[in-house]
Amino acid sequence: MPKNLSVVLSFTGACEESIAGVDYWITRILVERGGWFKLEKNYERRRPGSWRREGYDVLPGTEVGTVITDLLSGLVQEVIESGNFEDDEEPKTFEEIENDLPEQVSRAYKELRKKLRKGGEGIPQELSDFYQSISDKVKTAGLFPEKMQKNAAVLQECLCLSSFETDILFFLLLIQANPLLKEVINFFDFTNKGIHLLGDIMAWLFDVSSTEVMKVISPEGKLVNCGVLTLNCYSSTDAEDLFEVFHNNDLNQYIWGTVTKQKLFSQYLIQTESSILSLKDFNYLPAIPDIILPFLKQNASNPRKGVNILLYGPPGTGKTELSRLLAKESGLKTFEPSLSTSGSKSSESTSRWENWQVASSLLSSSSDSLLAVDEAADLFNEGIQKSYTFRTNKAFINKCLEENQTPTIWMTNSIAGLDPAMIRRFTFVLEIANPPLRVLKDLTHRKLGKFLDEKELTRLTKSNFLSPGIIAQAAEILEILSMSSLKLSSKVAMEIITEKLKAQGLPKLPPIENNQSYLYDPDLTNSTLALKKIAEGVKRAGSAKICIYGPPGTGKTAYAKWLAKYLEKPLIVRKASDLLNCYLGETEKIIAQAFEDAQRDDAVLLLDEIDSFLRDRTLSSHSWEVTQVNELLTQIENFEGVFIATTNLMDLLDPAALRRFDLKTKFDFLKLEQAKKLFKKYSSQLRLQGSLAEVLAELENLEKLTPGDFAAVYRQFKFRTEKTKKTFLEALKDEVRIKGNGGAVRKIGFS
Repeated sequence: MPKNLSVVLSFTGACEESIAGVDYWITRILVERGGWFKLEKNYERRRPGSWRREGYDVLPGTEVGTVITDLLSGLVQEVIESGNFEDDEEPKTFEEIENDLPEQVSRAYKELRKKLRKGGEGIPQELSDFYQSISDKVKTAGLFPEKMQKNAAVLQECLCLSSFETDILFFLLLIQANPLLKEVINFFDFTNKGIHLLGDIMAWLFDVSSTEVMKVISPEGKLVNCGVLTLNCYSSTDAEDLFEVFHNNDLNQYIWGTVTKQKLFSQYLIQTESSILSLKDFNYLPAIPDIILPFLKQNASNPRKGVNILLYGPPGTGKTELSRLLAKESGLKTFEPSLSTSGSKSSESTSRWENWQVASSLLSSSSDSLLAVDEAADLFNEGIQKSYTFRTNKAFINKCLEENQTPTIWMTNSIAGLDPAMIRRFTFVLEIANPPLRVLKDLTHRKLGKFLDEKELTRLTKSNFLSPGIIAQAAEILEILSMSSLKLSSKVAMEIITEKLKAQGLPKLPPIENNQSYLYDPDLTNSTLALKKIAEGVKRAGSAKICIYGPPGTGKTAYAKWLAKYLEKPLIVRKASDLLNCYLGETEKIIAQAFEDAQRDDAVLLLDEIDSFLRDRTLSSHSWEVTQVNELLTQIENFEGVFIATTNLMDLLDPAALRRFDLKTKFDFLKLEQAKKLFKKYSSQLRLQGSLAEVLAELENLEKLTPGDFAAVYRQFKFRTEKTKKTFLEALKDEVRIKGNGGAVRKIGFS
């Protein structure tokens, strides 16, 4: 019979240093709560190799593992010695015993287990002796080795924890990290009581009341509030499924590594760069210098909890730069919480919340810091269910905002999905819309003036979709490129800006204006009204709603541009392609925004192709078509500036729309005298050769001429070689002929 069976089983592995607390907790459960019998029973069911596969021989941290290994190996040896084996059946490993266990050995094993459990004789003396020695060691040396004590001290200081809270934190951390402690804790069934049973166990192990423990690990406790402990909402039989500590990511760094304040800060905080904008760039937002900045400065000298500022607005309006600027002007350092921590079972949004909580706790003892959270809508809306009828995280977010220990600036593109109760809990809520055109013009010249010529700068300032973010980013890229060997040009700069607009799905930059604009004269427009007199009246009144209709090319848009210049106001042009959106309700929002932009910039608003929106509602086949008309009619009625609508299809407009306009005028084909004057203007501009009288006589036979025809032919003559009055006239004939409707030449004789 073999006297010594080599059982390949080890709980300790390459143990550098054991953790007295782990040995103490495990042994106390084994001795005082009958854990030994559960462990011995589990051992009967497992192959030694499976213990290794679970990692029991990898993670260090227990001396009791060695004791248990010897005891269980001895138990197997007793079983073997109590059996009858033939020489050729002598087992070499435990696997052979388990795979082919003789019936006599099996019976002897079961009898031995029963005997061990009788009358308190079940606890091996070696285990009892070890329990006594480890209890004494804990009383004199403490629960944790020196390295862990130093790590615990760093966490306690940085997170403002008590010593008891720190001990509980490390107990939970070790459940996740130490396989034997995890195995022994899971002798208890957590299905019904869950975290409350775990609280009872910790209370017993730490010799305190359950109430004291639950104050620490409950959702209202410090560990949860500072983000290091996450309670899972689902039930489980196993303790480790009830919670996560530090997102269950790289837990050994807190046990065997070296934790420093600097390392902890770098793990959860990212210090941001200084803002590339100045307060001057936000002077259109008086709330910043008048309210928010004084408040932040005062809060720095007298800190309070629950300081949250919400900045919202379209992408690129400068929210991130503003958050950094607010910190700088308030004498604060700006930090961003790190993104989702890998290794967590939680969603990315949940991990970001926890990272923000840890970051806020780390900075809570410092009065010169501010947190900035971008894309905050992802966090706020993480708990909205698919039905969009309720959210699961409302109470959690409300509590986070109220208990926030570090001033935080939250940034999002939209607040549409936020519950009003959440918005109410922000100290300040400020919309950061695209700045007025005058501000954008000034910013464009300051940031890009040395890279662009005057024509390109003018082109940029006429874009209604340029934002401070695009300007600042383009300027930063161009500054870097200017330090290289690359020869910069306006073309390179404009390409950068154009691609950024394209990537965001925004319209292209307007083309550089040609020199035709000065050729426009309202007197050469065929209208039933005196257009210059109308302009004088609009300037006196300060507001007007004008509908201009008529055939294409008759000068409707040109007059709007002329009027804006005459009124010394910027012009905002919106076409159907700018306003229509495929998502329900979005077109209405874009329409409202166009009127809001015009009101803010004191600009003339031109809606081209108004028939795309104001069609007769009786002809609508979808409800959304009706709501679009209603929205536009409401905006027109409430608008207090200068609004111009143009259409080629007056007959299709909704009857209710017509009474919203103060003035309706038709622009028609040119009168003969107007056509002659316009021909003379363009002939002089292009320096055309040939007899003017002969051409004017022939011009009398052309009908349906428009200013647009002259503009089209003018553009042709930029690249035509034969530049005579005759060829210009022939080109006009071609333009008119293309329109159809009976040819290009006036009929001679009686009709």
